[in-house]
Amino acid sequence: MQVKKFEAPTMQEALKVIKKELGPQAIILSTKNLKSGFGLMSRASVEVTAAVSEKDLKKKILAEKNLPSEVKEKIWNKKAEKQNEIYDNYFEKQLKTLNNERVQLSNNRKINTAQEQQSVKQKPVVQNPQSAFSNTEISRERRYIDISDEENEIEARQSLVSASRNTNKPQIDVETYEALLEKNNKNEENDYEVAPSENSSQLMKDLIAMGIEPRFARQILKKAEFDLAGQDLDNYNALLDKVAETIISDISIRDLLGNIGATAGHSEPKIYAIVGPTGVGKTTTLAKIASLAVLDKKLRVGLINLDSYKVAAADQLATYARIMNVPFRSVDNKEELQQAIYDFSSLDLVLIDTTGRSQKDQESLLMLRHLLASVKGIENLLMVSATTKDTDMQEIVSRFKLFSPSGLLFSKLDETSVFGCIYNIHKRTRIPLTYFTVGQRVPEDIEKASAERVVDLLLEL
Repeated sequence: MQVKKFEAPTMQEALKVIKKELGPQAIILSTKNLKSGFGLMSRASVEVTAAVSEKDLKKKILAEKNLPSEVKEKIWNKKAEKQNEIYDNYFEKQLKTLNNERVQLSNNRKINTAQEQQSVKQKPVVQNPQSAFSNTEISRERRYIDISDEENEIEARQSLVSASRNTNKPQIDVETYEALLEKNNKNEENDYEVAPSENSSQLMKDLIAMGIEPRFARQILKKAEFDLAGQDLDNYNALLDKVAETIISDISIRDLLGNIGATAGHSEPKIYAIVGPTGVGKTTTLAKIASLAVLDKKLRVGLINLDSYKVAAADQLATYARIMNVPFRSVDNKEELQQAIYDFSSLDLVLIDTTGRSQKDQESLLMLRHLLASVKGIENLLMVSATTKDTDMQEIVSRFKLFSPSGLLFSKLDETSVFGCIYNIHKRTRIPLTYFTVGQRVPEDIEKASAERVVDLLLEL
């Protein structure tokens, strides 16, 4: 449960803010009248403590994630009952899509089984060998089901969201949003012949609430159900375990410090540059990795500051270097960067802090890539914040692809309760996960990424 205090001039304004931030399912725990100042200059206000369940908050966050601000504003201004209905419709739409896929999968399995049994009993007609061969090929093709074959359908269903963000068309308003949801639900009501299991529906709802894209959530459940081979589908724990195994098997991890310094007499240091948008915590994270390398791995580490735009960035990194007693350089151009790398050639590890740039500033990104490419052997690591909404995250990863990142770092896990973006981005890019950060403390607030940790975040095990 999320508990939060709100202060506003009046109770009505406080309730409006609570509804906006926590959603229509929030409950009031306590109220308190406050007064600040003295005499005629005093100001009265009210403090309200409100709470909402984790699932209701995640449902709200997910439903609003890809909507433009004006549509969200209209939803917030509606009555709580109507607001909750809009959020529920969104989830029902996703679940019905899953149910339809599950029924189709079940029907295909039955058809395939019947065809295989019949093909065993009947011999092909000798007079028409081509026809017999065609029947065999059809049977063969239908035996296997591609768990990702619903891409086109998902893209069609997501046209609602893309329409709201298309600058060449009028932006969708809340009334149209509700009407389209209702139309989609009605069109799908007659598509089901078999009711889905309660366990599968609940797991699908949980995965979507955690921010996993519906198409990825369907793939996870399809694979889990297929591996169970029709057994134990009514056993919630068995299905949950299989979903966890499916996610774990689909995640790749990289240990950045694993083999560094293991080979005696190495000639060149390992060089990592951390790139990413502004405000994700690159400098602090670089200091945390350096601390792990020095304290845990006993490596010889050098730090380089390439961020000449951020105020006091060099001073911050220089302070960390002084505390850890490691060499430090601040550079502005290609020649200085090459000289710094040459000066650190006897070390085990060199970490480079780069300028944070907006993903929309393509010219600056190209300049930074050109600068980093001037030194042979630099590996780029992409860092993003777990608090970034999916649409912006996709754009960031797409624009920073020009750096060919060999690892992903996620920051600010302590500032969100929705972690589906970690799985979504990893699934799309296949870039290995390296580290998660959860605060500002150096080096405490960093942990090695692991598939088990991702499952724990997604399923709250």
